[in-house]
Amino acid sequence: MKKKISSLLISVVLATLLIPGAAFAENVETQAESVGVQYKTHIQDKGWETEWKADGALSGTVGEWKRLEAIKVELTGDVPENANIETWVHVQNEGDLGPFVMGEAAGTEGKGLRLERITFVLNNLPGYTLRYNVQVQNKGWLMDEEDTTSWFVGGQSAGTEGEGLRLEGIKMVITKDADLTDYQEALDSVSETNYTTESWAVYQAVVEANVVTAQNTQEEVYQATINILKAQKSLVTMSDLTAYEAALAAVTQEQVKEGWTAYQAVVTANVVTAQNTQLEVDTATANILAAQKNLVYYSDMTAFNEAITLYVALGADSNYTPYTTESWDAYGAKCEEYGSLVDGVWDYDVISKDNSQSVVDAAVANINTLLAVLEDAADLSTFLASRDIEQGSYTTVSYEAYQADARVVAVAEIPTETLKGYSQGVVDAYTATLLALQNEILVMGADLTNYNEALAAVDKDDYTQISWTTYQDVVAANQVNGDNTQTQVDAATARIIAAQKLLIFSAQYVVDHAGMTGSEFGQLTVGDNILTIANEFIEAADIDSDDYTVTFTRVDAGSTVINEETGEITSVGDLGTTVYFTITPIDGSDSANTINIGLTIA
Repeated sequence: MKKKISSLLISVVLATLLIPGAAFAENVETQAESVGVQYKTHIQDKGWETEWKADGALSGTVGEWKRLEAIKVELTGDVPENANIETWVHVQNEGDLGPFVMGEAAGTEGKGLRLERITFVLNNLPGYTLRYNVQVQNKGWLMDEEDTTSWFVGGQSAGTEGEGLRLEGIKMVITKDADLTDYQEALDSVSETNYTTESWAVYQAVVEANVVTAQNTQEEVYQATINILKAQKSLVTMSDLTAYEAALAAVTQEQVKEGWTAYQAVVTANVVTAQNTQLEVDTATANILAAQKNLVYYSDMTAFNEAITLYVALGADSNYTPYTTESWDAYGAKCEEYGSLVDGVWDYDVISKDNSQSVVDAAVANINTLLAVLEDAADLSTFLASRDIEQGSYTTVSYEAYQADARVVAVAEIPTETLKGYSQGVVDAYTATLLALQNEILVMGADLTNYNEALAAVDKDDYTQISWTTYQDVVAANQVNGDNTQTQVDAATARIIAAQKLLIFSAQYVVDHAGMTGSEFGQLTVGDNILTIANEFIEAADIDSDDYTVTFTRVDAGSTVINEETGEITSVGDLGTTVYFTITPIDGSDSANTINIGLTIA
């Protein structure tokens, strides 16, 4: 068990194993209540009661139809400092009053006003619960008189609201809450993950039959705890799968050269779970380990990959490494004896896992010999990136000026081998010089993002040749680059976008995108216009139908009548017809026909 149950309770449990449950119950002592409550009320026609009432005794009257007008309450016994009861009351005509402190009259005197509702709050007395019950005009006791656990508890309002009914009597008690420490520790001491499903289900049935709260008696809590602890003794611990799982994880298919299929058959025949017995688990583990001995493995390339990692990461050019050219080239050449570095990826074209382990290990030893003697030198990576800057978004004028600047030329022409011999601090100073000169000389050109996006937004194949030619004239007249001002670029972009709005989609594009099929036309009737509907399909495809002339051709010889010029259906006839539509751009470009479309007309 994960937690230690108190020694007292364990002793009790051991005792219960030797004596009957009834005898145990008789020997459990009820802890004496050390704090109590006393109370008295001011009663209609009688005034204040002469004696305090306590321990659930009636204060007020029953059957005399007398209203309670005020109440006083106090704690008694070994009362801790700051422990107190606050009282709120709802009084006829005066509403909610309070809080009233202990000993203070809550309500009214001499006004003849009834108490209708009352609330008590017990403060600073943990482990105790204040309970109370009230007798209400026409309703009687609101809670079971005999069952104090059903009574109102501190903070709850007892009485009525908006009914004008008087309180006639009250009973109050303070009960010590049951200590649930051992009960909760017993529940927390076991976890489902540690036990078999079957035994856990039996245990849970016991737990569910022994649910208690602080409102139960201490005897009930003790008995529930004992029952749960007894049930835990019958739990069956799940088997330890550590060795079994380690055996399975020790070998993967990628490691095995020969024998994997036979090995998997053994694994499949030895599947176990924590619900199996430990003997079954141990036997399965032994079978799997025995089968692994029959496997033929590939060579372990871990050490080889570690040996070439630096070379793969930094590449063949020593200028981009923090090592001398001579030592790096020697290390790289040795790596390349056992494979190839292609575009930053190692190609195992010489040494691979198919080689024997001894061959791989020899290669590792040879590479590591040179890896160990790499000589530190200045790292030129940042310098070279600064030196080899491309024009990119800079203006042509400023870029050419930068390339011709004598200070730039002086730094850029220092041989890399010479730089390798300098300290890193000197190289970094040269890098800083280049960056400063770039900041001084280079000028960012106009942002061409929107311009380029506008050009890429349209595709020649989607438009008529005539409208595309006109559009290209606008594009040609608005060629800009980074050397233009941003105002010029933005203006050119705006003119190109405006010209795009005048482009006309090709007839075939319309046919392909308008979605004109018989099912889309739906059921038609007299008065419908098929040309109007066809144009609506074009508009729905976000194509301007005003750029096209749409006509139709009858394919069938049926009796349905459609006006050839307007497209209006004037007679149902054979309840249907077949047509195709011809789309003709208004700029005179080639037309295109739809497929034959069967129209349903009713």
